[in-house]
Amino acid sequence: MSSKPAPRSLRRRSRRAAGVAFVLVAGLLGGCGVRLETPPPVEPLPDAAELVRRTAVYDALEVAELAAEALESGQAGQAAVAELTRIIEDTEFHVISLGGGYVSGIESEPEIDLPIIGYEDPPEPATVADVVSALTSAAGRNRTAANHAADDGMARLLASIGTAQAISAIQLAQAVRLPLPDLLPVMIPAPAPPEYEDEKPDGEGDLALPAAINDYDEPEYLEVTAPYGLAVSDYQALVLADDSLRFVLEVFAARTEPGGRAPLLNLARFHRERAQDWARLAGIAETEDDPRAVAYLIPHDADLGEIMRSVLSAQVTDLATLVGTAYPGTREVLIALLLEITFTYAEWGGTPVTFPGMPELSDPAILLEDLNGVD
Repeated sequence: MSSKPAPRSLRRRSRRAAGVAFVLVAGLLGGCGVRLETPPPVEPLPDAAELVRRTAVYDALEVAELAAEALESGQAGQAAVAELTRIIEDTEFHVISLGGGYVSGIESEPEIDLPIIGYEDPPEPATVADVVSALTSAAGRNRTAANHAADDGMARLLASIGTAQAISAIQLAQAVRLPLPDLLPVMIPAPAPPEYEDEKPDGEGDLALPAAINDYDEPEYLEVTAPYGLAVSDYQALVLADDSLRFVLEVFAARTEPGGRAPLLNLARFHRERAQDWARLAGIAETEDDPRAVAYLIPHDADLGEIMRSVLSAQVTDLATLVGTAYPGTREVLIALLLEITFTYAEWGGTPVTFPGMPELSDPAILLEDLNGVD
């Protein structure tokens, strides 16, 4: 009788022996510090929100770099020097508020500096006009991004930074008498026309959209869509802001000599009609929810500029808050008005701020404290 094991047993034993051998080899290799090769870490792909944030940071850093070059060139006048210095400081806080530049922490291949073949002229230093152009472009991108940002807080921050950059571009251009960036008046959207749930009767044509409420003889207006997601109280605040400005201007026009009344009365008419525009859009005009009053309390010893700056400053804060309240894609009119009212505030002698409409950041040094972990 043969003592050989069955072939199946031999195969089973061979597999078991091979498994033991593999474990031994793996153990020996591990003891010698040898590891199976793994792919190196790669940069994670940024999502849409991160791309927007990085773009805003990059734009701010570019503005700061150009402003520093224009400042160091020594070609800027005294007024431009003050503006450029302020812009560089503001930009630093803008970058910090946005979270700073992206650093992955992944080690990359060192860059090799190749010799330059031939001769190249050194680049010309940036001019004040370059800074104005960079500010205008960055402001436009930030305000567009604010309209579509999914995060309410980021929308508010981007709108504020974009507004500050636009105001800086205007004031820097004014300081050196460059052409000013475009700032079109904003047309409040008209109320939506009524909609039929059922089919229209035979012979009835399409409903015509109502004529624009602000039908002035101005050459151009910025037409925007109505914001969505605002409460009645939000619209009431917008109505009150313009109607109170109307009253202030009418009162001071009455106190002014006849030759100087026309500009104040024209501006009062503008704010009266804008208050009516907001009330119509909200559907509260001439209703119990209409907050407008015949008169408002005016401090006896305050001058016109002081009152205007106070009301306009509050309106800037309201508009920035509403940017974070309205739904993405419907914030355009609020962002445009945020810029317009901030500009008007500056025209009435208001001091430019780093973050328009964000009083919680009125002291930008707080950002530095948070960054450095200072209590």
